[in-house]
Amino acid sequence: MRYCALGRVGVETAAGFVDITGEYRRLLFQILLVSEGRPVLHDVLIEELWGGKAPGNAENALQAHISRIRRHLATIEPGRGAGRVQGHPQGYRFDLDGIELDTAVFANGIDRAARLRFDDPDAALRQVRASLALWQGPLADSTGRDLLRAAGERYEAYRLRGLATLFDIELERGRHAAVLADIQAVHSQYTLREDFCEHYMLALYRSGSQVEALDAFRSLRSRLADELGLDPSPRLCALEQAILDHAPALQRPRWSAPPLPQRSPGLPTGSGDDRRAGTSTPLRQDPCKARTAPRSQPPGTSRQ
Repeated sequence: MRYCALGRVGVETAAGFVDITGEYRRLLFQILLVSEGRPVLHDVLIEELWGGKAPGNAENALQAHISRIRRHLATIEPGRGAGRVQGHPQGYRFDLDGIELDTAVFANGIDRAARLRFDDPDAALRQVRASLALWQGPLADSTGRDLLRAAGERYEAYRLRGLATLFDIELERGRHAAVLADIQAVHSQYTLREDFCEHYMLALYRSGSQVEALDAFRSLRSRLADELGLDPSPRLCALEQAILDHAPALQRPRWSAPPLPQRSPGLPTGSGDDRRAGTSTPLRQDPCKARTAPRSQPPGTSRQ
């Protein structure tokens, strides 16, 4: 039996999925689940449910919703379900004994895939795909709900890690054409993330689209400068240069940036120039501006 909070809210049983109905009951059930067995205080639950618009009898209203959830769970898991929502001094907690929680299965699966990636990429690929399939959408509207917002950000970070692992493995297996559309969709949604831009550039280049790969880099560079006042990382600049050079290393299953040169003596650690030390350009010069013009393109590298 699996209790679910990732997008859909309810219980997965042998007979099928059972929803938790009612806006506030769904929200309360989800809050208790994402707390993963930790107690949640009455005041926190009331704030998460109603914000600044709590009814005058908020404690009674909360207790009524808890009672309805318990009765519903008793029909789903006879003999045990009603006791899942346990009273705690000044709050409630959800008893996870003997059940699966989809958020925990999801996060543990993403971690396991990352650990398996280099030793058993086939198993890692199966694991990350199974874990990502659990994602049914973001948590409920977390506006003004600190607990739900923090949980949503935590699970979203796991999802992005999983996608990055998936794309790494697929590119290393030479399946750039098969995952190009998926990478493009994720890159277009997370336009400031360099890891997805790197995936996109590699997939484009290996698919014969050198110009589009360079355009992706320059678009990211402009956004970083305009929105954050930053330059691309040395690693991404090295990838741009490798694409300009048609570097043979780009066709290897696992591309890696060249090693960073040693930092100049006396340069403070963490300075802007220290960050730029990953290219052959002099320090205190933008590494992405000192670029050679693209060499003549070999067959198959024109715009598609």
